[in-house]
Amino acid sequence: KIKGNLKDGLEFENIELASLHNFPEDVYIRIQKLYAGFSSVGIDGLNVDIDNARLFLPNVDPVVLTGSFNNSKLNFNTYANLISLNSIQRLIPDLKFPLALTGRFKNIDVFIQGDYKRPNVNGYLEVDTLVYNDFSLVQTPINFDVLLNKKRSQIQITGKVNTKEGSVLSKRTNVKVL
Repeated sequence: KIKGNLKDGLEFENIELASLHNFPEDVYIRIQKLYAGFSSVGIDGLNVDIDNARLFLPNVDPVVLTGSFNNSKLNFNTYANLISLNSIQRLIPDLKFPLALTGRFKNIDVFIQGDYKRPNVNGYLEVDTLVYNDFSLVQTPINFDVLLNKKRSQIQITGKVNTKEGSVLSKRTNVKVL
């Protein structure tokens, strides 16, 4: 269902986006409500409101996104019950992880806010398992508050990442953070 016009903005309801360019064939997006309009020409004049968008990836629960982009400012919340590094790598192939790194995260709740050129990303997630060669990080809750800044072709990340508990395991060692 589509309402509106180019002058006042367009509102879409119950849409599904599949076979997206540069996305794996089995990934699709459903959006309950999407508004898009322009207050001026260019990215700074773009206004977008997204209500209940769900990104469907194979073998994991959907990633839920709600929020807005108005006057060059981001205000989004995304949640996922469970996501694997493999799913992230398939979705963003240019994101390079060490070959031997595998794992899953759960109870992910992330807020993306501020200027789109330097967004603040904060929230919470739990490392279910994160394995690199003989080392594992398990059952580790993490709070983070970071700023993303693009420098040339690289993303610079500054801020805090904290945990108060969890376990680091290797073949003959078990370190528990209490």
